[in-house]
Amino acid sequence: MSLLSSLMYGIIPWYVTAFVVLDGTALFYCRVTLVFACLASLMVFQRGFNELARVIANPKVLALVLLGGVLNASQWWLFVWAPVNGLTKELSLGFFLLPLTMALAGRMWLKESLSQLQRYAIAIAILGVAVELFCQGELSWVTLSPALVFPVYFLLRRSLGISACTGLFIEVSLFTPLALYGLATTPQIALNLTQPSFLLWLVGFALLASGSMLSYLAASQRLPISLFGLLSYLEPTLLFLVAIVVLQEPMALAQIASYGLIGIATVIVMLDTSTTLRRQLPC
Repeated sequence: MSLLSSLMYGIIPWYVTAFVVLDGTALFYCRVTLVFACLASLMVFQRGFNELARVIANPKVLALVLLGGVLNASQWWLFVWAPVNGLTKELSLGFFLLPLTMALAGRMWLKESLSQLQRYAIAIAILGVAVELFCQGELSWVTLSPALVFPVYFLLRRSLGISACTGLFIEVSLFTPLALYGLATTPQIALNLTQPSFLLWLVGFALLASGSMLSYLAASQRLPISLFGLLSYLEPTLLFLVAIVVLQEPMALAQIASYGLIGIATVIVMLDTSTTLRRQLPC
């Protein structure tokens, strides 16, 4: 599930820039509305409204779910805003760092152990970030946002013990009225709705947006948090390839050095994950 989610996430930046001309905020409105429709259908199919009622009846749990929704929505917006503003490369760096910040979060809050290779990978990634800071004078907020926000979000969701579908449905419900208002007042949307190609694009976007997040949340709740984070290496690799090869975003020499170090850390993580999975498989 984690690998499927990463593959779908990696496709989204290319998908939103290749087939439709909308700004990042309009894309966010589309994403929220489409995912809400998919999740509502799934809730009916799975008969998940009993769990939904239990969450709503518990103000503390509901408040924490809604807090998670705010964190999640900020990343949803960023994920479609960055590609249409030429920042897919910076976004990919944030997702390269995410498995490492997830591993650190698992160590600090859940007391999960880190292997020697994981420690090496984190140290090399920190060096890569230091190179970026030294050469550029700053680290893009587009990079920092997913690397720091998602660990908090997943730890919060994990602590609540709510199914992926129910929790995400509540989160998305919080922003659906805003998204519907945004769609109704965005001229680009009204003009495109008369085109069959745009309607087909919406269907594909709905499948990618909802499928990727549901797979990601399901994996986050079933795997050890460190292993879940370390299995996320495919997504930033695809994001980076889309940024450089497909979208042809420029890359400075200093960025090659910092991305290279973080890439090495990612390879170490992949090797360690592969070893861990082989040990877990029955003989």
